[in-house]
Amino acid sequence: MRLHQRYGLTLCVVAAAALGLAACGTTSYGSGTTSTTRPPVGHSSSSTVGSRTIAPVGAVLIGSNGRTLYYLSTETSTAIQCTGACTSTWTPYVVAKASSPTKSASVHGSLSTTTRPNGAMQVTFNGHPVYFYAGDSGPGQAKGQGVQGTWFVLSTASSPGAQNTTTTTTGTNYGY
Repeated sequence: MRLHQRYGLTLCVVAAAALGLAACGTTSYGSGTTSTTRPPVGHSSSSTVGSRTIAPVGAVLIGSNGRTLYYLSTETSTAIQCTGACTSTWTPYVVAKASSPTKSASVHGSLSTTTRPNGAMQVTFNGHPVYFYAGDSGPGQAKGQGVQGTWFVLSTASSPGAQNTTTTTTGTNYGY
């Protein structure tokens, strides 16, 4: 195959993939619509929740990847609000349908799962669906603490919200 034909074929494959992604459904935070055709994000075959101390927020929950876990204070496992574009910033911590999340000894509280609107199984902590924040580039960060006054780290304490005394709210609009 000639070089220019090979590049043409590659360009067609890339264009087809881009069109496929563009066709994926989206919804907005709090919009009332919940349909989405995107595959689950934040998927992990291992669903252990552990803890780590991060200054200045203290001991926080972390996912299997070592990254900080957050919750949306206005959301419960029976009323998921972060869908569509919201999940680009706040990645749901989802697990395989047949798995159950486990926790380290330092984590006090109830771990479970809830079914997201797209059918994915999301980890919950004391009834709150948990998320990773896109602004955290790796373990040991908690840049999402207090964002928009509604997103908070999950502490190792059994009560989400107990750690919300330190907030770093921003005026950033993430489109949801």
